[in-house]
Amino acid sequence: GVEVVACPVTRTLQHFGFGAQFAVRRAAGKPLEDAIDTIETPVDELSVTLVPGGPLAHRVALTVTEPPANLMERFFFSAEVMDPRQPAMVAYVRTLHDNLVRVVREAGLRRLAMPTLCTGGVRLPPALVAVAAIRAVHEDFCQHPADALRVRVACFERGHAPAFEEVRDELIRHFFAPDKAERSLMPSAFPAQNESREGE
Repeated sequence: GVEVVACPVTRTLQHFGFGAQFAVRRAAGKPLEDAIDTIETPVDELSVTLVPGGPLAHRVALTVTEPPANLMERFFFSAEVMDPRQPAMVAYVRTLHDNLVRVVREAGLRRLAMPTLCTGGVRLPPALVAVAAIRAVHEDFCQHPADALRVRVACFERGHAPAFEEVRDELIRHFFAPDKAERSLMPSAFPAQNESREGE
C-alpha cells in the first residue's frame, strides 16, 4: 500500500471533475473535501499541502500543477508559442516534483503514489515529466540512501508508461551521472518539435 497520494490541483483548489484530480478526490471522498474547505485560497505557486486522504490513503498531497504566473503570462495569455524545451518550462516541472518529494519526506512519509503530473491540462510531454519526476526521486535517494522513498507512478493514459520506463532505465544505467542520462533523454522527449525542425 501507499501512505500518500499526489493530487494535481490549481491554486484555487477548484474541483474540475475530470482526469487524475477527479479520480483521487472521488476515491478520498468527504474527509478530503472537508479538509480542502478549511484551506485559504489561493494557495502558493507550486506548493504541496498534505491533507487527510480518507479511505484512499493516510494523506493526500494537494500538488499545485498550475504554471506560475510568469509562465502563464508568457505562454498561455500571449501569442508566444509554448515550447516545453524552454528552460523556464523545464525548471517549472522540476521544481514541482522536487517540492512534492521534499514535503512527503519532511512529513515522515515514505510510500508515495502519483499520477503523471502536468500531462493532462498543462499538456507537457510525458517524457519531460518522467525526467523531472525520476530525477527528483533519484536526488532524494542519493541524499537518503538508507531511508529511501517508495514511489509508484499511476499513468492516467497507457501511452505514458513507456516514457517513464525509458527514463527509469536510462537513469539506472547512468546512476552516478544523471546529467548524462538527462542529456541523452531530452531530445527524444520532444519528437514533434525535432521533426518540425528537421523539415525547416
